Amino acid sequence: FRRELMRRVAAVLEADFPPEVWRAFWAHVVEEKPASKVAAEQGINVWAVYTAKARVLARLNEELADLAED
Repeated sequence: FRRELMRRVAAVLEADFPPEVWRAFWAHVVEEKPASKVAAEQGINVWAVYTAKARVLARLNEELADLAED
């Protein structure tokens, strides 16, 4: 159930972010790549990877809070 819930929430959230933000988040958090590697692969700085992670996780927390209230 949790995996399916996360898959659905991720599909909704992905549309809310620019592709480069989503790719940085996904590579770092889901694929568990180090921020430095993600930054090098995507041609961005490490701070941008951490910022992408923070933005997406904040939005994810909002979505999950909304679901918990329903």
